[in-house]
Amino acid sequence: MSNYVLKWLFIIRNKLIIKNILDLIEYILVHLVGVISYKSKIFGFFQVFSNGKLISKLRLKKSRALNNSRDEIINAINQKSFKYLGKIDDEKVEKSKNYFLNVEKIFDSHIPRAKKNNHINLKDFLKKKESNYASYDIATSINCPELDEICKKFKFREIAQKYLNTQNVYVYSINTMLSKKTDNQHGVTKLHRDFDSSNSIVFFIYWTPVSKNDGATSVLPGSHLLSHNKNFHKNFSDFQKLDYLEGPKGSIFALDTWAYHRGNPEILRNRLVTWIRYTAVPAKTYYLDENFLFKKDLNRFNESLI
Repeated sequence: MSNYVLKWLFIIRNKLIIKNILDLIEYILVHLVGVISYKSKIFGFFQVFSNGKLISKLRLKKSRALNNSRDEIINAINQKSFKYLGKIDDEKVEKSKNYFLNVEKIFDSHIPRAKKNNHINLKDFLKKKESNYASYDIATSINCPELDEICKKFKFREIAQKYLNTQNVYVYSINTMLSKKTDNQHGVTKLHRDFDSSNSIVFFIYWTPVSKNDGATSVLPGSHLLSHNKNFHKNFSDFQKLDYLEGPKGSIFALDTWAYHRGNPEILRNRLVTWIRYTAVPAKTYYLDENFLFKKDLNRFNESLI
């Protein structure tokens, strides 16, 4: 099945007849999670069409399989949804930051759209009052100096293998984002979950310092274990329970983005961050965001990490 056909199927997933069929299949599969391995190819295929219920069930079952892990990092992510992994040397941070800030054109959006004409000069983005997020395409992020060495040093692949409970993991998305102070708030600043796949994890690198009051992503600890409720974000009001993933430039975190999280609407300085996403099963956004256009770059990057 072609990548564009799959993208089209995801787009029309909620059309009436298709929605009813897929919801029925999901209802049946949810009740089979208890008796079939969550690594089953059946689940691996249909979870990309999930409305959230199947993803929750599969993630919860995987989490239970990790309960006896003796690994401090894995236990922390499994219980709190995230873990601070350490900090990159300032020299490498500055080298990588300057690399991105010297790229002439970027995408005037939270996620790069490879085939859409929304490139903008970096200087124009910084001046444009209504713009809040810009991003770099996958190839640009992959070519960031020493990025693969950073991934190796902080053992992204090994952590992903342990947390996703399989050796078969791979990077399917690398997104570097530049955000700035603006009155035009982006949708990602609202509490949400990422529907990428039922078995995924994200590592992100802060190239700039962040704090609670200046750009740090917030997360509801342990919420990756909550059953899916499409109205959860609408009814949630206890924002004091949120943890902020804050730290100096070069800070690295691992985050299960099935946990409820949000971008920070409070930002004082321009924030630059790279998100590296691993999965063990097909990821919906690989198709929706047309990451497959960078398949060769992603394959090369994955091979460099082995």
